[in-house]
Amino acid sequence: MNPKTKRIVTIVAIAIPSLMAIISAAFKFSGQQMMLDHISQLGLPGYLRYLGLAELLFTCLFIYNKTFKLGLLLLTGYFGGALATELSHGGPYGSIVVILALFWTAALIRDRSTFFNF
Repeated sequence: MNPKTKRIVTIVAIAIPSLMAIISAAFKFSGQQMMLDHISQLGLPGYLRYLGLAELLFTCLFIYNKTFKLGLLLLTGYFGGALATELSHGGPYGSIVVILALFWTAALIRDRSTFFNF
C-alpha cells in the first residue's frame, strides 16, 4: 500500500469510531431524554455529564498521535465497563462491541506495534 493510501485509510479508520464516541458524548452533555432514561435504568443518572466528559477526553487522547495508546487503553476500560454494565442489566450491548472493535481496528491500522511487538 502506498503511503498516501495508507494515510487516508488510517484517517478514516480513526475518524469513524471517534465521531461515534464524540456524538455519544454530545448526547450525554446535552441531556437528551433518551440518554437520560437509559442511564437512569442503569442506576447512574447523576453521572451522565461525567461519563460524557470521560468519553470525550479519552477520544481526544486517542485522536492525538502522541497519546493515542493511552487513549486506546482508557477507551478500552471505558467501553469495557459500559459493556459489563449493559450485560449485567440486560441492556443492548451490540453498539458497544462495535465501537470498541472499531477503535481497536483503528489502532492496529495506525500502529501495529500496539498489538504486535514486531
